[in-house]
Amino acid sequence: MNYWYEDACFYHFFTFGVCNAPFKNDYDSIQYRMHEIEKWIPHLTELQCNAVLFSPVFQSSSHGYDTTDYYQIDSRIGDNESFRHLVKKLHENGFHVVLDGVFNHCGRDFFAFKDLQAHGRGSKYCNWFAGVNFEKPSPLGDAFDYDT
Repeated sequence: MNYWYEDACFYHFFTFGVCNAPFKNDYDSIQYRMHEIEKWIPHLTELQCNAVLFSPVFQSSSHGYDTTDYYQIDSRIGDNESFRHLVKKLHENGFHVVLDGVFNHCGRDFFAFKDLQAHGRGSKYCNWFAGVNFEKPSPLGDAFDYDT
């Protein structure tokens, strides 16, 4: 059996960079910037690429790998609907789309980490994090330490 990715030619976008997004997320507004990627479609076609890798795209505090919501597109580049539109355009032009995600760690603004900060040993998310140690503070001032 032959899978599409075996013959794929990927173009990798660092999404925040190509969209000229600010480094810090203020979470206050949605900034629609993904139209910048649509402009690349003719170039990608000329290069004979047939797949696009986006990294990262999920809501985060800063660089993108400090994810705060795995279900939302980062508001510095758009929203779920604008990303859906971009993916539709890419599909219409023959591209496969792959998302780079970090599912083995999260950012400090992630809801479960915030709950751990607020409730300590009483948090139902204690076992979501590795090496949680309530006997010493973290280097960032949390009342507990954890593996980073």
